[in-house]
Amino acid sequence: MEKEVTVYCRRSDVDLVRAVVGSAASRYEKDMKHKVTINIDGQNYLSEEIAGGVELAANEGRIRCVNTLDSRLEQLQTAMLPEIRTMLFGANESRAFYN
Repeated sequence: MEKEVTVYCRRSDVDLVRAVVGSAASRYEKDMKHKVTINIDGQNYLSEEIAGGVELAANEGRIRCVNTLDSRLEQLQTAMLPEIRTMLFGANESRAFYN
């Protein structure tokens, strides 16, 4: 529902982000039914060590959406840990949540 959003990306991804920001803004405006201004921060870049993605900030930085590949893999790792444990070691019947 924000009217102004700042995008942070890696320095090497600036051209790609510039290429897609217009279509992202159009889609947002269509879905949310109001205009949005998207600014690409040209001074503060994400680390080149991350695999890619963007961070979005709104409301003077109080609202942040981290959408980098590294953050998504971190979320997946936490969510999948019980399944991975079962695949590697089999079901543990002494666990309270065993199905």
